[in-house]
Amino acid sequence: MTMQLVQSGTLTEPTLTVSPWFEARRTEYYDRLFEVSASGDWDSWLAFYATGLADSAVATRDQMLELVRVRSEMIEVVKGSALRAATAFNLVDYAVAHPSFTIRQVERDLEVSYARANRLVEQLCDLGLLRALNLGGVSRRFHSPEILRVLTRA
Repeated sequence: MTMQLVQSGTLTEPTLTVSPWFEARRTEYYDRLFEVSASGDWDSWLAFYATGLADSAVATRDQMLELVRVRSEMIEVVKGSALRAATAFNLVDYAVAHPSFTIRQVERDLEVSYARANRLVEQLCDLGLLRALNLGGVSRRFHSPEILRVLTRA
């Protein structure tokens, strides 16, 4: 459904997430779908589906607004610190767009040296905006706990 909305131009980005709503109502989903096959009850199916789409759109909008709020708070923390480089603000935006990332990804995507990427991530960790993920591997991954909270909230 989301890709159809993007293709039709209704959405400009595939940001709408409908699966959680329908997954939480899996039995009703299949019951109503069966009724379409068994008795041609399209009205109930379409009403159910439209409700799921509308509820999902509201939840997605609320999540996006929460991400914008968290991003603004993170920017304010950086502004209140000794950091002044534009790349520090770019890293905040990067953390919002990438729920987890490595130093090498920051280096590549922000087009800075490895040393600069490492230092930027370290500085945002010192400010409490980023945290290392302990995955037990060689490649260190980082994330913003606040962004992750917003993205994983049910």
